[in-house]
Amino acid sequence: MAAHHFVPQLLLKRFSHDGVHLNLMEKGTRRIFGGTVAKSFSLRDFHRIAADGLPQFDDLAEEEPVPDLEQMLDRSFEAPAGAIIKNIVQTERLDLQPEQRFELVTFVVLQWYRTPARFFKQQEDMRRLIPTLPHPTNKMRPLGKAGDGEDPLRDMRLFAMPIEVFKLALVLQRADLYLHKLHESEFLLGDDPVSVMNSTMRLASNVIAPFTITATGSEVFLPISPQLGIYLQTGMDAKRGDVGRTISEPIILNARHRAPLNQLQFKNALLYATSQSGDFPDI
Repeated sequence: MAAHHFVPQLLLKRFSHDGVHLNLMEKGTRRIFGGTVAKSFSLRDFHRIAADGLPQFDDLAEEEPVPDLEQMLDRSFEAPAGAIIKNIVQTERLDLQPEQRFELVTFVVLQWYRTPARFFKQQEDMRRLIPTLPHPTNKMRPLGKAGDGEDPLRDMRLFAMPIEVFKLALVLQRADLYLHKLHESEFLLGDDPVSVMNSTMRLASNVIAPFTITATGSEVFLPISPQLGIYLQTGMDAKRGDVGRTISEPIILNARHRAPLNQLQFKNALLYATSQSGDFPDI
């Protein structure tokens, strides 16, 4: 059994005051308490794929292992983005090569896609649309512990996640990329860390919406440190397929512009938010 982070430690460490501990607020009660980078924003075996949950693996040789998704996410998504984010925080600029821009956008999409709240909502939406889909004996619940029973639908979605994230990132490449910076105070980081704003979008009740992050008119925000945040904006007329602009110089936000972003981090969180200082303003 292992703790699999859905908000990676490379981000959590930047919101820790000592590299080890976190100041957390419980959303429901607003109780402030301490946690650790190693255990917070994680679920036991959240990324583990069960071999019997994937029918297409039945013909594999016994020595052929089931993909280790935790290692794949670290190697293909988190490690490349971690090096880029480290440089952005040090320089406070977005001086990116084209491949670095894509790796950063892909990381933002991954952080939006893989949170437990969204992951399980998508599963329930699919079961609602296709009632014949199997139900697990014991459901893994968001921010709880994995049940003993396996869920074939969950395992197949885990297996498809890297491909779906990559495809979403290809579409989100059309967005303009900015860096938001604070001179005073700090950004919060919630357990559902990517905020997507699009007041014009209306979805039918029978639609599963994994592509809302790429929709025309969307604004996407991910804090990467207490003072810096990645911001992607897809213009209302963005029907083109080319790559959007990358604005190198940071945009300085004042308290008036910072407050809505912190409010979204708290509103979108399922259970917890963290701040480096232990203060939780503007929520």
